[in-house]
Amino acid sequence: MVGDYEGNGDVTWYSLVVVLKLAVLPLLIGLYRMRRSSYLTSIDRRAIRRGRMRFDDFDTESLLRGYWNDVMLSLPFLFLIQWYGHLIRPPPSDLLFICRMFVASRIVHFTSYIVLRVQIIRGVSWLSGIAINIHLGCQSLAQLS
Repeated sequence: MVGDYEGNGDVTWYSLVVVLKLAVLPLLIGLYRMRRSSYLTSIDRRAIRRGRMRFDDFDTESLLRGYWNDVMLSLPFLFLIQWYGHLIRPPPSDLLFICRMFVASRIVHFTSYIVLRVQIIRGVSWLSGIAINIHLGCQSLAQLS
């Protein structure tokens, strides 16, 4: 974040958690595909010399949907939290609370895709991530005008 704002360390740490989660998920998806021998392209299938092309493996597709949902919400968050902290300069405890809430919502959302498989938990955690992004964006825009 730009400047010497005292909330920088917290934002950086939680941003790294979000980025590392996004970096690890493709490895997990690849492991699921190999373990279940379900590949999306014939090139992958021929390289492994076993398995079949499948688009209907529930666990693998759930994992993939969770990953894409994380990408759609986490990338805007990474930008919005920086702008919010720079423009609004909230107390560090408020910034830390927002970061913790977002990271918790993403972890609960992804866990509900893999382990819990409960729609209401997934929906609430998805909605909380969107609400945080909208809040950050609206507050930053209001500060600019």
